Amino acid sequence: MDLHLLREPATDGVVLGKLHIDGRFTWYTLERPEALVRPGRYPVVMSYSRSYDRRLPAVVTRGRPDHPIRFHPGAANVDLPGSIILGGGINKSTHLLSIVYTQQAVERFSADLDLAQACGETVNLTIEDP
Repeated sequence: MDLHLLREPATDGVVLGKLHIDGRFTWYTLERPEALVRPGRYPVVMSYSRSYDRRLPAVVTRGRPDHPIRFHPGAANVDLPGSIILGGGINKSTHLLSIVYTQQAVERFSADLDLAQACGETVNLTIEDP
């Protein structure tokens, strides 16, 4: 499974992105500018998160393999630093840019990754900045 995250320039203290799966746009992402993973290619695995008490998708970075960057549900830039919030839409009606349908997005994304890994597929994420 090939994941591709295309980030937009930072706006209102957040970085909005679009996550493509095997070449097809699938989810929006939201990150804090001060905690971005560097552009590059990284493995993605499903692993247990103590913060959420469940298995979540995780980007394994070279510098901190024991502290992966999690894809997780959330709303705006007030959520956990060093993580990627995943969602199905954008909410521009508030004073903070946020994404919506995050719980559903993470559940579906997690199920897709579980299936890919059960089938022996490697999952890699390529991150690109503007």
